[in-house]
Amino acid sequence: MSMLCTLSRVTASQMAALRGDPSVAGQLLHDDPPTAPPRPGLFAKLFGKAPPAPPARTVQWIGAAQQYDLDRQWNVLHFLLTGQGEGGPFPASFLCDGGEEVGTDLGYGKPPLFTSQQAGRIADHLRSIGEADLLERYDADVMEEQGVFWTAGDSEEEQREQVRGLHETLTEIADFAGETARLGGGLVVEIY
Repeated sequence: MSMLCTLSRVTASQMAALRGDPSVAGQLLHDDPPTAPPRPGLFAKLFGKAPPAPPARTVQWIGAAQQYDLDRQWNVLHFLLTGQGEGGPFPASFLCDGGEEVGTDLGYGKPPLFTSQQAGRIADHLRSIGEADLLERYDADVMEEQGVFWTAGDSEEEQREQVRGLHETLTEIADFAGETARLGGGLVVEIY
């Protein structure tokens, strides 16, 4: 089973919805249908109780344009940002730690929500990291010891190419987080 990661940009009103009712997270972030009420039991059926009406959609899906899919890169990026397999100081640790928990647990905890100001700090931090910084931090042996979910290239050239791609991803995440901050929205990080 893979552990994947998606970043989602939400508006101020969508942040309020997530904070007010964790069950809207599936509708908002995944286009899931609203949770249906429980079906009536045997006695309710015998006494003619009508089944409850299906719930109305509370919020609309934000759409793929408001999401950034990190796939499996999230874990190695967390390591390269923090030097650790888990934890670390904010904003470097935003992929695995921090933020306000919202929504429902997808198996790896409730997704954290970062405010507009926090999204701006994340963007600034990511923009401060160069490709050379990542290459210096890229240590296949330490990543393996730390349990980082990543397969390092066999040769030095393959590892340099991996770092080049990871730096491009960091740049794209910085742009995504920066735009989120500029729009006054929030950033939700989901690992599933």
